[in-house]
Formats: sequence, C-alpha cells, structure tokens
Amino acid sequence: MKFYCNKTELVEKINIVQRAITNKSNSQIFSCIFMQICDNNLTMIGMDTDLSIETKVFAEIIEEGTLLLDSRLFGEIIKRLPDDRIEIREDNNEENNIIISSGNTEFSLVNLYKEEYPQIPEINLGNKISLKQNVFKHMIKSTTFSASFDESKGIITGVSINIKDNILTFVALDGFRLALKSEIVDNNCDVNIIVPAKTLNEINKILKETDDLIDIYLTNNFILLNINNDKIILRLLQGDFIKYETIIPKENKISIVLSKHEFINGLERSTLLTKDKNTNLVKLEIRNDKLILKSNSQFGQLKEEIYIKKVGMDLDIAFNSRYLMDAVKAIEDDNIKLEFNNNITPCVIKSDKNESSKYMVLPVRFVV
Repeated sequence: MKFYCNKTELVEKINIVQRAITNKSNSQIFSCIFMQICDNNLTMIGMDTDLSIETKVFAEIIEEGTLLLDSRLFGEIIKRLPDDRIEIREDNNEENNIIISSGNTEFSLVNLYKEEYPQIPEINLGNKISLKQNVFKHMIKSTTFSASFDESKGIITGVSINIKDNILTFVALDGFRLALKSEIVDNNCDVNIIVPAKTLNEINKILKETDDLIDIYLTNNFILLNINNDKIILRLLQGDFIKYETIIPKENKISIVLSKHEFINGLERSTLLTKDKNTNLVKLEIRNDKLILKSNSQFGQLKEEIYIKKVGMDLDIAFNSRYLMDAVKAIEDDNIKLEFNNNITPCVIKSDKNESSKYMVLPVRFVV
C-alpha cells in the first residue's frame, strides 16, 4: 500500500470524520479512523453508536490498501507535518506498520486493521427530502441547547423534527425550558423523527452558512445526510415525544416588549455576583414602563432598569438567568416579547415581529 495526499485537504476531512469518534468508548475500534485506499480516493470512516461519517479525499494511489489508525494520533501527526504533500506507505521493515512522511519528517504507526471494523448502516434512498444547509444549521443552533444532556432522561435528550404542510419545526425541552423553531420549506411531505441533540450539535459543526441543498434520506431507525459528498448517518431515538403543544400557554395576562441587547447585557451583569453560573437567580420586577433586574449573593447586589412597553399588571418573578440568556440570544430580531400569566407559570419569549421562534422558561420560586 502506498499513496500521496494533500495535507490541507486531508486535515479538513479528518476534522469532519472525527466528529463521529469518541474517546470515551470502551472499544479501541471506535477511537480509530478506518481508511480504504482505492479508485483515486482515500475513503475515511468514523463511527460510534449514534453517528457514522464517511468522507473522501483525492489520493494519488500507487498501491491500494486498508488502514485502521488511532484517530487522535493520526490527526495530530497530519496537522504537524511540515510540507503539503504527504506520503503514506507500508513499512517494509515492520509488519503491520505504516510510514507517514512529509519533507524531512517521518512517523511510523501501527496499522490496527484486523477486518472486524463494523459496516456503516445501509440506508434506503427512497424517502428523501432536501433542505438548505444554512436553514438546517440555524434550526439546530436555535433549539438543541434546550434538550436534556442527561442520558438517563431518554426521549428529551433528543430534538423533535417535524415537517407538515411545508412547515419544518424543531422542538427541544428538558423539563425546565422549551425551544421551538419553525421555517417554511419546499418539502410537501410528512416527517416526524427524534434525533439526539448531542449528535445534531456535532453535525452543526460540519454545516456551512450556504444556500446549498443537502439531501436527507429517512428510515425508521436512521437518517442519512449527504453534505458536500460526505455521508453522515444519525441514529434516531425511538419513542413518543412529549406533547409540547399542551404545555405552551395559549393566552397571557401580561406582556412586555424590550430591547434584546439591553436585556442580554443586564442578564450577563447579573451573573457577575455568583460563582455558580448555572444556578444564578435573577429577579424581574415589572413596573409600569420599567423592567427592574435584581440579583443578590453573598458578594453584593445588582439593580438595573430597562425601558419596556407593557400590557397588563405589574409582576415580580424570578428565573435561572442562564436559561433566559440562552433563549433570548437565539432570537434574531432586535426587540423581544416576554409573556406571563403569574409568577409560578412559564414565561414565553419570542420576537415581537413573528411567531417562528418560541422559547419557554419555568420560573424559580423566591422569598420576598
């Protein structure tokens, strides 16, 4: 086996395939990149139980072959080689070893291939939808932060993805907050799947801000994404998602409109007084045309006033400030609307211009 690759192209593709590789696996195989050298291509595969990625890079092939190399070690070596032209060949002096060389630098690595690397799942290419990359990317970014990342929580570690009547909807929730994002799409089909949020976050790092279409093929257990000739297979979660429509308040007694950036800045300042950024409590006092932010800790106090437009009565309510910030930052418009009923029911956060994004955060009880 012997072939040549361009370093820049190889590094880019290694970064993609490593998204599917976890260092937490008990199996050495799943911490490796599988490589097949043939047909003028180096095909690389990485996988774990939830995600499989197959990507290709052009190779000048002298002799075909198969490799299985430690992902972290292989990636670090390639990134640090001095020249752009890389040679990879069998080591004639050591059986099962390969030589990676560039310029005056040469590494020898053990080829771990023993013909037991698993096959990536076969996907039926019949059920297909297409989406713009930037739409898919934005939908992921706008919702996954609200999913639970506690593996024991089952179905709510995933994001519900639904297409109906040309409306694509992503929903994620963790029991304390909810994120909902909708977009109009060209696909007139019914889709209802649940994808692990952590897997979507890895895919988001591969997607680009472009109008280029990605093809998505659906089965009962997996979805296949074709992105720039990279094949990405995601395992679906099985089960029924929580009926989120029933927990979003349909009406509100109080609503306020305020500047998104002023609110974010105030919330960020409220976290300065606590060492635990995950549980920082911020109290909102709604008074006439003002929203008063208050934060207290053993280190001091914060009071900040923000101008608002209010409909309804005054209200005192408290939240985990991080949950509020995550929701507010996901809204693109300059002004946001907060809707309330009382200080023990959820707050709904959305743009003051449209209903395409909705975020819901449960309040925290506080002592007056």
